[in-house]
Amino acid sequence: PAPSRRATSSQTAGQSPSETRGSGPLRLSSSQPSWEWRKQWYQRRVRGDRITQLQEETNLLAGYMCDSVGVLQNCGEGINTEKGKADITLFAKLISDTTSNINLLIDSLPTEKVSADSQYKRLTALLKENEEADKELIKTKKLAERQLELIKSASSHIASTQLKIRTELSSRLS
Repeated sequence: PAPSRRATSSQTAGQSPSETRGSGPLRLSSSQPSWEWRKQWYQRRVRGDRITQLQEETNLLAGYMCDSVGVLQNCGEGINTEKGKADITLFAKLISDTTSNINLLIDSLPTEKVSADSQYKRLTALLKENEEADKELIKTKKLAERQLELIKSASSHIASTQLKIRTELSSRLS
């Protein structure tokens, strides 16, 4: 039996960014225009989609290889028959097409040539961003602690007022 063929990269490459998977959040800095953020988001989505396609094609190739070995074992001496030749031709074509798709996907992956200087600049910027986020977190924590103290004080005041009212009511009723 001929194996079923899943969608190839040429069939799934036209997916919109909302149909693909990506990795990690993107941050929009105040100096970065919104179109630049969208461009980065789309590039991450497409890259993630291509890697997913590459994984699927590789799994598909492995399946075809295993299936072809099984067909050869089942055929045995019947390889020279018409059906044996058709099966061999089918699997040769499937393996060849899948290998071509894998090569196309590998060639379409973006390459990043990053110098040590640009990596240093990026790490410095990330450290600065991390320090600013840490300062903001400390401010937020202090504010939350102050709010908690206010709430505790108000709750204590409410409880003491309720106790005072109950005491006065019980003394009036008695």
